[in-house]
Amino acid sequence: MTYDSFAARGTTGAALQGSPGYLPIGVADAYAALRFLSAECRIEAGHVAIIGFSYGAEVAHLAAMEVVRSALNPGERSAAHVAFYPGGTFGAIAGPAAYTGSPVLMLLGGKDDNLPVTKIESYLAYARAAGAPAPIQTVVYPGAYHAWTALDLTTARFYPDLVSTKKCPLILLGPKQPALLIDGELKPFEPGAFGACLAAAPGYSMGFDAAVRAKSVADMVSFLQRSLRP
Repeated sequence: MTYDSFAARGTTGAALQGSPGYLPIGVADAYAALRFLSAECRIEAGHVAIIGFSYGAEVAHLAAMEVVRSALNPGERSAAHVAFYPGGTFGAIAGPAAYTGSPVLMLLGGKDDNLPVTKIESYLAYARAAGAPAPIQTVVYPGAYHAWTALDLTTARFYPDLVSTKKCPLILLGPKQPALLIDGELKPFEPGAFGACLAAAPGYSMGFDAAVRAKSVADMVSFLQRSLRP
């Protein structure tokens, strides 16, 4: 099942990028899709996974967080989450119930200047140090740019007008107030400071890579076969 959160509302992702409603729209639709599929008699509700690319990858990761699931769909959870080159904006405040318990696969490009691999590595190290490792497996493709699966991006190049959080700390969500992850420690969330880091480093590079596309799809299928096995 696929859905288009923006077209269904008469707008586009580009028009909303950077707005407060940009990600919540997709996450709400992800759980609406899960409820729809779980009610379908031909589908086993416990074997529904979510897969996303870029914006959709950030949605897939957010949907794995318990604070989001409990607010939007307390009855069901996705069985697995796959995030192809996510934006890297959000994480979860470390704790025993930070995630739903379903596994997450993040597929990352080594040349993805929208989400530096070190940013995810720092987040995973923070969660381990807090005694609550995130259920996230990462695979890094060293030569890959953001959007390596996009067939129309035949030549890798930099897109200066796109919004990027590459220089921003992760926003960590939890049962209370959100926080920022700075140098491995939680700091109070300051919207003004976050806006400044967005403005400081706009744009990122994108480019198709046929070999990485094939390898990443194979890695995804292998992960889903393991995760959805009865």
